[in-house]
Amino acid sequence: GAALDFFPTQPVRTDSPWGNYYFYPGNNAAFPFAASDVAPDNPVALLEQTTNSANVNRLIANVNFNYKLPFLEGLTANLNLATDRTTTDGVDVSDSLAAYEFEVREGQALFGKRNKYDNRYENNLIEFYLNYQKELPGINSSLQFTGGYSWQEFFRENESEIIKFGDGSSVAINPFNSDPSENRLISYYGRLQLNTAEKYLLTATVRRDGSSRFLGDNQWGVFPSVAFAWRVKDESFLSNVEFVSDLKFRAGYGVTAQENVGPAYPALARINVSQDNALYQIGTSPSGEPIFVNLARFEAFDPNLKWEETTTINFGIDYGFWDGRISGSIDYYQRETTDLLNTIPISAGINFSDQILTNVGNLENSGVEFTINGILVDNSDWRVDLGYNLTINKNEITKLTRVDDPTFPGNETGGISGGTGNNAQINSVGFNRRTFWLFEQVYDENGNPIEGAYVDINGDNQITDADRVKESNPDPQAFMGFSGNFAYKNVSLGFNARMLLDNFVYNNNDANYGAINNALGANQTLRNRVTDVLNTGFRNPQLLSNYYLQNASFFRLDNITLAYRFNNFFSEKIAANLSFTVQNAFVITKYTGLDPEIETGIDNNLVPRPRVFTLGVDLRFKK
Repeated sequence: GAALDFFPTQPVRTDSPWGNYYFYPGNNAAFPFAASDVAPDNPVALLEQTTNSANVNRLIANVNFNYKLPFLEGLTANLNLATDRTTTDGVDVSDSLAAYEFEVREGQALFGKRNKYDNRYENNLIEFYLNYQKELPGINSSLQFTGGYSWQEFFRENESEIIKFGDGSSVAINPFNSDPSENRLISYYGRLQLNTAEKYLLTATVRRDGSSRFLGDNQWGVFPSVAFAWRVKDESFLSNVEFVSDLKFRAGYGVTAQENVGPAYPALARINVSQDNALYQIGTSPSGEPIFVNLARFEAFDPNLKWEETTTINFGIDYGFWDGRISGSIDYYQRETTDLLNTIPISAGINFSDQILTNVGNLENSGVEFTINGILVDNSDWRVDLGYNLTINKNEITKLTRVDDPTFPGNETGGISGGTGNNAQINSVGFNRRTFWLFEQVYDENGNPIEGAYVDINGDNQITDADRVKESNPDPQAFMGFSGNFAYKNVSLGFNARMLLDNFVYNNNDANYGAINNALGANQTLRNRVTDVLNTGFRNPQLLSNYYLQNASFFRLDNITLAYRFNNFFSEKIAANLSFTVQNAFVITKYTGLDPEIETGIDNNLVPRPRVFTLGVDLRFKK
């Protein structure tokens, strides 16, 4: 970010009191050597005057006990104990000559920074279950039943302290802070599997799960599922049909749930101590500098939080022809999620916050998945394998409020850089999640965008949020995957690729940086800008214009590998395989940003996806 903004015509290094790195001077008369606190920092100084180090210790341990109970054949008891523990001891130090860390507090000049932190994470598991298997020869069937109990605990503790230095003493900017938290999951579960003649397979499960994130009766939920499969190929009417090598029908119904909402205690009243970015001014020092104190802040909470549930119905077909030369599957699914766990805005002054985590809204998903794999050529010299898959998914929000309100526009989301509190997307009933919510740009007769000119959708002669249009979304209308392997004798070439169609992206980088006035920052500091971004002629950022909304459809070759096999590599006792692989080989797209693959649909990321070249040598020694 600093490299993008930094004055492009200034030197990286020069004579200066800050380690001989160039810096933008500030306007503090008492400290004329101070750096500006609004200008971009020297990116090389940021790298070279900061040292980050940490020691991480991790213990992963697991032990399983299995015992065949003697009083009933086929019955076994299983006990699984596991732990995963990580401790981190780290420190981030900025040099005392780092201009970007200089500041004045209560009339005292402070230099450098030392951020000391310790983190501890634990994941402990105790699980006990019984498993019973029984052959039923009278009906040519087998039965398997599993029933058990699971207890899992998650513990987190983060300790930190930030110190700066001045006049031979240290000042705690963020005093020692610790925020331990834990949550637990308890589950009782049972599963029944019935297999008849290897043709009819039935699986039924039920879980009763409890979460410490919730309170009272809301802690528990019951989640059943059932699945049935029919191997049609094994029926008498298909057993002699040689070109059909596999045919199976599948159907399933199930309810799953999730409670992983981030905070460990979202249903309890909580008080947090504010840090350096949220202080309260209580006055000024004798020298006129403001005096700030930490606050004890109440957090928003909903004591009626409960599990988010998803009900899924699916139907599928597995197929194979000509001894598996052609194989694949077709699936249709429909999912309905109720009691969505979501953070939504609330009226100011209510529950001590402007947002709250609660159960609100329903979401429906439906889609089709198709897969086909083929062995096109298979002989002594050649083998050619190709694969293709297609997914088409549609989602729609069906409810967002506890009481139906047709005038409610929805919950804003998709925060963007530039300005304060701007959102480019909205969750609204009847629309896809994260639908873009932008003003429709007006263009002149030459096709150039007109600054500040948007379509007056409702015709009231003023541009307000009522004129923002809900259009497009970041979810692709179709997802396709391609794979292949070509082999000729000892040479092989394999690849994997993907294509996404009609996944839209809001180019926040262009919207934020693509204004002429943004190139000139505070204190007349010139900021680096890419000239083609400024070709719009916009003087000021047009942050909510659909001019920056782009169709980001793309084809990406994820990886391609060329390999050669040596049966005798300089010796009859050594075999070798040499390979050369390129990951993220190329992408074809009309999107103008760095990368069209933005899951959220908001592109404010300036880190490019790397292209990786790998040369591999695999040696095998024969006896």
